[in-house]
Amino acid sequence: MYSFQFENTIILDSISGNKIDFNKGLFLWILHANKIPPHIGISLDGIYFSLKVNGKDDGIELAKINKIIEAKKIGTFIVEINQEVENNDLKYCFSKHNKVVSNHPTCLTPIQDVLKLEGEKLILSELLNKIQLNDSLGKVFSLNLESDFKGILAYGKAEIENRLKLLENVKRNKSIH
Repeated sequence: MYSFQFENTIILDSISGNKIDFNKGLFLWILHANKIPPHIGISLDGIYFSLKVNGKDDGIELAKINKIIEAKKIGTFIVEINQEVENNDLKYCFSKHNKVVSNHPTCLTPIQDVLKLEGEKLILSELLNKIQLNDSLGKVFSLNLESDFKGILAYGKAEIENRLKLLENVKRNKSIH
């Protein structure tokens, strides 16, 4: 069951082997789209930002992210966002956070800020609904997903918190050894 379903998805065989230029414009990157919850990043003109449990991707070249997605065959939606965003605004919104922690910012927090979608902490389906209501939802691309996989799986804030706690514990266990 989906909490948000994309209407028309363009299926890609690879990121690098297509005619779409993801180095121009604003894109939401939904990684592990077939898992609950997925991980969200954002890119502007080929520069990628993402807040994670173990830190953040802060101004990474998109080519590096693309290599990881393709090498690990990560199920991904790439969502074009037709909204003006300044590079400095993007950097500022991510500079306010060091990492994702349970009961605090999620990977979506700085993205919600940069898109000026104020209010309570949103989950991905809510964010996508707001983007769609603002007529800012552009083309949607899928990679490494089944052709009949059309959207964001249904989940709530409890699943996000549980996943973050699990990831924090895995990180702690790794650092102890």
